[in-house]
Amino acid sequence: MYDAKWIASGQLTKGDALTKTPISVFIFGLSVLLTKQSLYAARMVSILASILTLFPLVIICRELRLNKYVVSFVWILFAGAVTFQILGQTETLSSLFAAFMFAFFLKSLNARTKWNGWITGLFFGLAFATRKSNAILLFFLIAGLCIAAIAKEKKYKLIKDYILGFMTVIIPLSFMISVFYGWNGIKEFIGIGYGNIVIKTINGTENIWNFNFVDSLKALTRIASSFIVIYLFSLIYGISLIFQEGKRIFRNKFFLPLLWIISLTFFYAVSPIFLVDYAADFLLPLTLLAGMIFEEIKANSSRMLKVVVTIIIVLNVFNYYSLWKKPWTGMFEASAIRESARELLKTIPSKEPILTAAAIVPYYSGHHIYEDVSHPLWYRYSFVDKKTLEAYLPSKETVVNEIKSGKTKWLLLDHLTDYAYFRGKENLIDLVSKNWELVTVIENETGFRSNPLTVYKRK
Repeated sequence: MYDAKWIASGQLTKGDALTKTPISVFIFGLSVLLTKQSLYAARMVSILASILTLFPLVIICRELRLNKYVVSFVWILFAGAVTFQILGQTETLSSLFAAFMFAFFLKSLNARTKWNGWITGLFFGLAFATRKSNAILLFFLIAGLCIAAIAKEKKYKLIKDYILGFMTVIIPLSFMISVFYGWNGIKEFIGIGYGNIVIKTINGTENIWNFNFVDSLKALTRIASSFIVIYLFSLIYGISLIFQEGKRIFRNKFFLPLLWIISLTFFYAVSPIFLVDYAADFLLPLTLLAGMIFEEIKANSSRMLKVVVTIIIVLNVFNYYSLWKKPWTGMFEASAIRESARELLKTIPSKEPILTAAAIVPYYSGHHIYEDVSHPLWYRYSFVDKKTLEAYLPSKETVVNEIKSGKTKWLLLDHLTDYAYFRGKENLIDLVSKNWELVTVIENETGFRSNPLTVYKRK
């Protein structure tokens, strides 16, 4: 949001926002302008994107002969979907574009309209430019095209159309990014940098995976139990279908959503970082699989259908009750952001920058962050090479020296700020009590953990 705000106003911030998710930056930036810097600018985009996703879902249901009411119900009303889709993050926009890609992919196979293939590629490009995890959709397209019962000539034409549609998005964005960041920026945007990271992780040359399985499972159980059940059931059912049908599994409508789930699972298994919020990437294929499972059970056993529906309802009631008792707010509570912003406005002159990773607070107060670095976690990623890092950010040595020397006058400390700036091998955490004096502490209970916001002033 911080990057989107300043980029929308014509100021380029430092960091990887434009190369990581340029589409999100543009859309969030527009929302910031239209809502006059509302705290909910990104959430409004996510909610709207979630509602709009119903349109491609209906198309997919029609093409695959699924019950559109069941699929829509899962997408709109299941607790896990609602929880993630109201957060101001990139996953919901990503799902919107991926759903349109799938819908037009199916139409390109079944219809004669010449634009369906190009539109499929266009939405693939938009999805990729929103989240790099959507690179796995390439395997989805290849597999879907390979098993499609259409003539080879049409397959070749569709491949050309998919590429043209994809390049319609990627080439202009690559050119824009090259103007600001050169080759390093393009390399990160098209995923070469991230691909190298994944290869290093697989080879074991980088031990960088950041995932607390127990904490993440607890969180997901509290907010998305029904989707966990669908995920496990889908994998078990998919494996059983492979044994039952052999090569015929490729003709089964379960195959593509199941491939999507398995590809995502593998992608995050070899990725350097997995956060609970990334689970939102699984919601779209799981929603489709839920509709397919419903149809399968309904056709084979009405009693089993009643049992499954009862279990799903009970799990959703449990999730909603848990969320009502302890809301899941993302990283920050709205009241904590407002209170912190009031404190910054009262204490810190508007032109003085603040050292922090809690970018939402200066976004709301109107202050600038130190060097406009809204994503300082790059300083803790050993897998980011020095040339790439310095294409976006001040060098780590410069930051450490300025923290030690006193150039950074104001500090807004939260968990991410602590981790990004003070817990590296330099271990600067002792400098906080030594060089800064406490101004105030704002409580911030997020529903996942306590993340207090603490304002300090340099002594």
